[in-house]
Amino acid sequence: MEHPGLRVEPVVEQPEEEWRGRSGTVLTAVLQDYGTLAEHDIYIAGRFEMAKIARELFCNERNAREDRLFGDAFAFI
Repeated sequence: MEHPGLRVEPVVEQPEEEWRGRSGTVLTAVLQDYGTLAEHDIYIAGRFEMAKIARELFCNERNAREDRLFGDAFAFI
């Protein structure tokens, strides 16, 4: 699937032995791939704990803007 401005990068946290793609956490992959997130809209889905960690990491380490972070969890954390 191709769409301008959209990139899909599969990341598997606990891969099977035959997996040849990227492994680790999605949060680590984002930190490795982006020097800054200041100009990005970021949509986060998942457990509240993960969303909280993502917000902290992305804002503190990659200058993400809280007003450009979107996800249901942010209404509760």
